[in-house]
Amino acid sequence: MNNRKNENIRDIRLIRLTTENFKGRTMTLELEGQNKVFYGCNASGKTTAVDALAYLFTGRDSAGSSQFIIKTLDREGQPLSGREHTVEGEFQVNGEPLVVRKTHREIWRKEPDTGRQVFSGHDTEYVVNGVSTTMTDYQKTLHRLVPAEVLPLLINPAGFNELHWKERRRILLACCGDITDEEVIAANPDLAEVPELLGDRDSEEYTKVLKTRLSLTEKKKDDVKTRHEETCRKIPAEMLSDPEAEGIKKSLAAIDTQIRKVREIIASLGGDELLAELRRDWRQAQEKVLILTRLAKDRHSKIEELISKMENLRRKWAETDKMVFTFTDICTCPLCGQLIPENMRLETREKALAQFEADKAQKLADITRDGREAGNDLEYLTTAQQEEGKELQETEADLETLQQYLKDMEDGCLQEAKMLQEQLDALTAKGDVIREKLAYTVAAELARERAEELMEERNSLAAECQALEAQIRLLERFTRARMQLLQERVNRHFTMARFRLFEEQVKGGFADCCETLYEGVPYGTNLNDGHRVQVGVDIINTLSRHYGVTLPLFIDRRESIDDLPPTNAQVISFFNSRKDTSLRMEADHTIEPLGEMEPLGEPLEAGRRGVPLSPELIAEPAAMPVAGPGF
Repeated sequence: MNNRKNENIRDIRLIRLTTENFKGRTMTLELEGQNKVFYGCNASGKTTAVDALAYLFTGRDSAGSSQFIIKTLDREGQPLSGREHTVEGEFQVNGEPLVVRKTHREIWRKEPDTGRQVFSGHDTEYVVNGVSTTMTDYQKTLHRLVPAEVLPLLINPAGFNELHWKERRRILLACCGDITDEEVIAANPDLAEVPELLGDRDSEEYTKVLKTRLSLTEKKKDDVKTRHEETCRKIPAEMLSDPEAEGIKKSLAAIDTQIRKVREIIASLGGDELLAELRRDWRQAQEKVLILTRLAKDRHSKIEELISKMENLRRKWAETDKMVFTFTDICTCPLCGQLIPENMRLETREKALAQFEADKAQKLADITRDGREAGNDLEYLTTAQQEEGKELQETEADLETLQQYLKDMEDGCLQEAKMLQEQLDALTAKGDVIREKLAYTVAAELARERAEELMEERNSLAAECQALEAQIRLLERFTRARMQLLQERVNRHFTMARFRLFEEQVKGGFADCCETLYEGVPYGTNLNDGHRVQVGVDIINTLSRHYGVTLPLFIDRRESIDDLPPTNAQVISFFNSRKDTSLRMEADHTIEPLGEMEPLGEPLEAGRRGVPLSPELIAEPAAMPVAGPGF
């Protein structure tokens, strides 16, 4: 029976499901597009039926996993070779027939050398309405009916709640729509200030910014409070009155005047012209003594050098004067070995003697000249040394006289300066006492002024904190109102299921969540299996409206469920029956139709509305490793 009331909802009904060697089972389920009940014990093929339908549409099992084995296994769990594994489904889509089949087979090739058959992989044949086609065209045909990622949500009551909460929340918002700021303010006119406060900012993000600013401002306020208390402790209980302070200031000014005059007198003691002239003459005489002393040392050093030089010249002259001519005759020519004539030998000797006498005379003359020059220099230096020594004696005598005279004058000045310094010290000490008393009062006044400034700053920061807290409260009220409207909007689309989309944090603020509830009981913790299925069917009804499609709905352990909510989907139920070792089918007349189903949006097309298509989700699995879980 077709319960679809609106042509915009695509109704897909299963007429017949046939398997051959699929997960080790060969069976045919005649469903005729009607609601059916199957009775069977464990391992009677219930899970195989659901997995077969999912495999036809997605290449995965009913749990959405591609890691399951479709081959027949032996007792050791090893796949049996040489068999084809086929699933065929006959459907009606809005009353139009559709037959799809997938056959998974092994590929064997013959080795050229040995002729032995060798396994070389797998191949899958895709057939649509009796025509073999490619995997791509096969998938396009089915995905135009329902995307691979949508199918588990519509054939399994637990499919939606098995998703991560973020994905569940995203799907709900895609189905029911989000709430705009304008809608929140329209429902809560007292929040009209929020748009001006937010501007282009997000309310939740700006609330975090305001809380950070509030935390920093409160910390700054506490710091100012601490500094204010420390400053107040520095203010004495008693301070000088204004008239007293003025009198102290006048006394201090008079003492400062006296101190200045005494210092001027002390300074003048060292500035007398006669005393200054004596000190200048004394410094000049002292400098002259130093110069003459250094000069005397230099003269003495040079005189000693000249005396040593003259002694060396006398010794050299005597040695030169004692020199005697010597000559050795050469009788044989060193080149040819012949005897040299005697007359030539005599001539050579006379020339050598003459040259010797000339050289000796020249050396003696040079030594005599150098000695004479050294003697003149010695005489000059000796005379200069005597004159400079006399001048040094006279200067030292003058220096001694000036030093004594200067000492006598300075002793008198020092005595007077000592008396004046004592007077100055007394005045300074008195002034320090008065100045300290006055400074204490001034410091106390400054501390009081600083305390008033800190109090003003503290009050300003407190006002800023109050303003920030008011803005935060306003935004939190706005967020809470928005959340309530959003939850109300979402929950209006469901009959039994309710959703908690936000939770309030212990430290304030809200966090996104998505928890399914039934009469306040959380789906994932305390809700019993029967109510979970009922809530799941209610969710499927709404998702079918959103996606614009109904699919065969498989329900396991139907015996634990009192009544199913009305639905327009084809319901295929499984009862656990120990006596039925193979599946036994009956018609199910307990399902009430939901009635007219207007879609929440446009009719479903591949890649449109809800979750976008993912190539990874719709691709044919490369291998079929492990079996999926059973019902």
